Amino acid sequence: MNKYCVASVHVDSEKASVSYYAYLNNSYGLHKVDSWKDDAVCWYDTEKEAMQNRINHEDCVLRFNTDYIPKFSKVEVK
Repeated sequence: MNKYCVASVHVDSEKASVSYYAYLNNSYGLHKVDSWKDDAVCWYDTEKEAMQNRINHEDCVLRFNTDYIPKFSKVEVK
């Protein structure tokens, strides 16, 4: 099974970094975190739903198998 998240890519001096949109203060507002493994990352069930929740046109949607997302996996992810 797959889940989708919204990510922001920032390129600075030939170095790229990725941030993931996450809930702030128990679902009230959003902020960005550096790891997709963060428990607060906003996960969506469909790509369409994730696309509708992009904040900027430059944001992208990433797909992850739930086996690798600690929040949804029964397998320990390192």
